[in-house]
Amino acid sequence: MKKKINVAVVFGGESPEHNVSLESGRAICREINPKLYKLFCIYISRSGEWFLVDSEKFINKKAVSARADVLPYPPKKCFVVCQRADKKILPLKIDVVFPIVHGTTGEDGVLQGVFELLDIPYVGSGVAASSCAINKVMTKFIAQKENIPCLEHISFSKSDLLVNRPKLELDFPLFVKPVSLGSSVGVTKVKKQSCLKKAINSAFKHDDNIMIEKGIERAREIVCGVFCDGKKPQTSVCGEVKPLKHDFFDYDAKYLDSKGFDLILPAKISKKNSEKMRSMSIGVFRALNCSGFARVDFLMDPCDEDKFYFCEINTIPGFTSHSLYPSLWEFSGIKIKALIDRLIKTALKKPTKQGIRRL
Repeated sequence: MKKKINVAVVFGGESPEHNVSLESGRAICREINPKLYKLFCIYISRSGEWFLVDSEKFINKKAVSARADVLPYPPKKCFVVCQRADKKILPLKIDVVFPIVHGTTGEDGVLQGVFELLDIPYVGSGVAASSCAINKVMTKFIAQKENIPCLEHISFSKSDLLVNRPKLELDFPLFVKPVSLGSSVGVTKVKKQSCLKKAINSAFKHDDNIMIEKGIERAREIVCGVFCDGKKPQTSVCGEVKPLKHDFFDYDAKYLDSKGFDLILPAKISKKNSEKMRSMSIGVFRALNCSGFARVDFLMDPCDEDKFYFCEINTIPGFTSHSLYPSLWEFSGIKIKALIDRLIKTALKKPTKQGIRRL
């Protein structure tokens, strides 16, 4: 009988997207094929502590039950586990990691750097690609170098604001965003000058660097999934996210309101523009040197579908049963269980310090 592959799904984390990560982690753990993989669930608390948790209780939405404390252990290329009952230290050999920690310290290259030190293969983009992709200013700069249209913006830090207040020459509506965060955390749509200061202060609560981006009134939000097995990147169909009762696809619409949005599959746009967006999605993915998976988002003028703009790329998109990325691929013919399996197998084929790992 073929030996099972030890897979660690890592979730939680210190960012405001902690709860989203728990739901993504739970969905992945539920769908991992038990005939092929031995599952280990590693939870990172809001304060940054690592715990090995009971996978069955976690999957069944019971309290996150810590079985043991976990520490990365680079010299042995594994984790070490400290059993809570008898304080016994044991090695935990992991063949591959599926990180699903959204936002800072998870999606920004920090966590990926830990796995690089351990020399353990992991699902998704590497350190440099993750670090660049989470930065909205950097990704827009790279997208423009690829001749992909982007909306005008200005960006600045807290110190810039104190020393030299940036000159704003953009028309309303505007979107104020933290530069390096996801899930629309800290994002505010601003329709008039009197509301701008409050939006800026809100964004600065989440990041020391923010951007103010020209908005499109009633913009259509088009999304595209990218998957790459190390060869040519593939794209899903394009989908359209339609917020319900919300002014835009904000955090509440995504996660707090069970009827916050509809995902229209496929997006009701021309074949020509769909193909353009899919090609642009691959262009950004390649330019950033991403790997594994990502979701690319665009904004489209509701009055002219030939006017659309790159918005951002997510290198660790949400992975719940109702999340955009798995839904895009299920409509494109790949169910979530098969998608997870492909991502794990792709990670195991990545080059490492010792060469190529093969299944």
